[in-house]
Amino acid sequence: MKSFILFLSFLLPVTSVFAQSKKKKNGLLKMELHARQESYDSLRYVYYVETFEFEKGVKRSYQELMIAFPRQEAEIEKLESTIAENQAKLMKLKEPVSGLKDVSLPKYSFTSGLKKELLSFDPFYEELEKKTIPDEKLKIQNQFLENRIHLFDSLFAVNGKTIRTLRLCKVELSSLCATLSEQLKTYNGYVDYLNMENDTLRRRLHELEENYLSKGPRGFPSEYHEVFPNGRVGNVERDYNDASEVHSYVTEDAEFPGGNEGLKYYLGTHFIIPQIALELGIQGKAWVRFIIGEDGSVSEVKMVRGFTDCPECDLEAIRVIRMMPKWNPAIMEGRAVKSMFQVPIEIKLN
Repeated sequence: MKSFILFLSFLLPVTSVFAQSKKKKNGLLKMELHARQESYDSLRYVYYVETFEFEKGVKRSYQELMIAFPRQEAEIEKLESTIAENQAKLMKLKEPVSGLKDVSLPKYSFTSGLKKELLSFDPFYEELEKKTIPDEKLKIQNQFLENRIHLFDSLFAVNGKTIRTLRLCKVELSSLCATLSEQLKTYNGYVDYLNMENDTLRRRLHELEENYLSKGPRGFPSEYHEVFPNGRVGNVERDYNDASEVHSYVTEDAEFPGGNEGLKYYLGTHFIIPQIALELGIQGKAWVRFIIGEDGSVSEVKMVRGFTDCPECDLEAIRVIRMMPKWNPAIMEGRAVKSMFQVPIEIKLN
């Protein structure tokens, strides 16, 4: 009996030490779990920042470039075709024409390793947050805490890799965007060059047409009647005699995207004052007339009153109007119709 009592007296302190050990471990595990949660929240914040920069920065730029290239290619194809037609007309009239300058347009391309879909965190963390620590024995609590810490470590590793991949994707995309931007400058420059060439050809055709109309058909070769069967060059330099198609009075006027303020902003940011105007100090206002189709497209651009002593300014005004985005078309009796519009373009030098 005495020996049993001695055994119990020895066991009780050991049990107390184990209990203290479990309690101490429980406290340490809770502190460690709290630290893991804070670290994970910080990682998640970093991911959201990286994602925002990716979505609003390089990804958007990349998407805009992918839209711009096909549009410019279509514009180049259209202009080259129009120029070829006008050159053919001038050659038929025995007028000398020069060929287009040889420009090697770069080809844009996708990067095969580029991630096209946005990466995301492991959603398991959301479920993990919902599970509370069990209100049971310390041993069960400690086991639960240890398991949760291990899960946090696993998620941290997986989602840390996700962030690194996202950063690599952003770097790769930024580099690609820089390359594409340089290529797009070449496309834009070539479009500007084609517009200038096309306007030069049209102006010469218009001069020949005016001379032909003022003097009459006598004394002119038959080719003149073939080129100007109706006394019209067509497209940019034509008059608006198809009034049956173009509505002067409509229920709702055509509108530029963003209204008048949007139109002012567009003209102010896209009209480039020619160098000759800067050198000679040319200022003034010109009026440009054009047709807005049922689909909102701009066509039949005509200089109603040009800039004084600055044909380069006139060409730039025509170019800017041609490059305008689609308008909201005019409405007549509930349907979209063609309408005529006229806008002023002003040069003010500080």
